Amino acid sequence: FESISRPMSMVPSRPVPYGRSDYENLVDDAEFQEFQAELERLSEKRDECFKSGNKIRPLALRAIYHLHRGELSQVTQLHADCVTLMTAVMAKVSDNTQLRGILEHCMEAFITSSMFLHFLDTGLILQKSALPLVATNTEYLSGLCGFAKELERYAAARATHRDVLSVILCRDVVEVINSQMMQFDFRNSPLRRKYDGLKYAVKRLQDILYELSLTDFEEAKCLTTGQHTPQEASTLMDVAEMEQIRMQVEEYDATRDAIIKRSRDITKCSKNAIYCLHRDDSKKAEVQLSEAKTAAEELMPHILADRTLRFGSFEGGLEEYAEALIFQNFLKSGTIMPKKQIPLVELTEYIGGLVDFTGEVGRYAVAKATRREIQAVERCHAVLDRLSGEMLLLRVNSQMAKKAEALATNLRKLEIVLYELSLATAGKRTKSESTEPPSASKEDME
Repeated sequence: FESISRPMSMVPSRPVPYGRSDYENLVDDAEFQEFQAELERLSEKRDECFKSGNKIRPLALRAIYHLHRGELSQVTQLHADCVTLMTAVMAKVSDNTQLRGILEHCMEAFITSSMFLHFLDTGLILQKSALPLVATNTEYLSGLCGFAKELERYAAARATHRDVLSVILCRDVVEVINSQMMQFDFRNSPLRRKYDGLKYAVKRLQDILYELSLTDFEEAKCLTTGQHTPQEASTLMDVAEMEQIRMQVEEYDATRDAIIKRSRDITKCSKNAIYCLHRDDSKKAEVQLSEAKTAAEELMPHILADRTLRFGSFEGGLEEYAEALIFQNFLKSGTIMPKKQIPLVELTEYIGGLVDFTGEVGRYAVAKATRREIQAVERCHAVLDRLSGEMLLLRVNSQMAKKAEALATNLRKLEIVLYELSLATAGKRTKSESTEPPSASKEDME
C-alpha cells in the first residue's frame, strides 16, 4: 500500500462525539468505581460458588451411586468431603441469599444421599435437625422428594432378589412422606413439581408389591395374608418437626403474598410519577414518589428479616422507584442521581433503574427534538453516552447484560435524532418529517 498515492482528502476524519461533550458532573465517577469493585467481588464469589457446586454435587451423586450398590463404606468419606466443601463456601456467601441459591441443588443431592444412608441403617426418615449442614425448608423438602425417588429404584432392585419386606418398608416410608407433604399448600414452583412426582413413586411401589403377590415366591405369601399393614407416620419420621416446617412455609407464603401485593403499589406509583414528569406535572409526581417510598418503607422490616423476600416483586418495584427518582433528578439538574441518595435500593436495583431510565431519557429527547430544542437533546445524548461507557466497565450478570443492551439501543436512537436535527436545521426535511405524499405532476394527472 505504500506505493499507492492518494490525495489527502481520502483520509477519514477523526471521530468526534455527537453534539456537545463538555458537560461536567453528569455522573459520579467515584461511585461508579465503587460499583465496579463491588461487582467484581460479587462475580468472584459467584464463580467460586459455581466452582464449589461443580465439586459438591458429583460427590453427593457418587454417594447415591455407591448406596445403590451396597458399598456403604465408600459413602462416609464422600459425605465428609461434601460437608467440608459446603461449610467452607457457605461461610463466604452467608450474607447473600442469591449466591446461596446456586448451591441449592448441591444441598438437595446431599440431603437425598444422607436420607438414603440413614434409611439403610435404621429404616427411618432422617430429621432436618439431624443433618450435619444447615438446610432451608425448601432444600429439605426437595431432598425428601428425591429420597422417595431413590427408594423407588431401590425397591425395584430388592424385588428382583425377592426381598419383599424391604419393598414393603419402602412403600410405607414413601406413603408416609406423601401423606405429610399433602398437608402443605405448595405454590407453583420447582418444589411443587417435585412433590407432584411423589404420587408416581407411591403408585410404582404399590404396583411392585401387587406384581410380587401374583408370583409363587414363598417370600411374597405375606402380601396375600395381610400380615403387614402400613406403619403409622409417627413410627417412621418426626411428625412434629414436619408440622413445624409446614407452619413455617405457610407463614412465609403469607408474608410473601402480602409483599407482592404491596409491591404493586410501589411499581404503580413510580410509573405514575414518570408519567407525570413527562407531562411537566412535578407536584403530582412528588406525591406519587412519596407514596411509593412509604410503601417500600412499610415492607422493609419483613425484607430485612428474610432477604429471600426481596427478590421478585419488591425488587422490581424498587427498580421502578429508582428509575423515577433518577429521571426526576435529571429533569431538575441534568445529572444522574447518585445511589447514596436512594438508600432504599441496593446496587443491582439501582443499576436496573438506571438502565431503564435511559428509555425515559430517549422519550424526553424526542419530545424536545420536536420543538427543536437541540441543546436539551444534546444533553440527553451526553448522559446516555457517558452511562454507556461506564456500564462497559461493570461486570454484570446475564440478566443485567440484557438491560445494558437496551441502553445501547437507546443511545443509537438518540444519535439518529441528532442526525435528523442536523438536517432539519439545515433546511432539509428528514424522512420522518415528510408526512405529505408528493404532488402529482401535470403529465401524471393527464
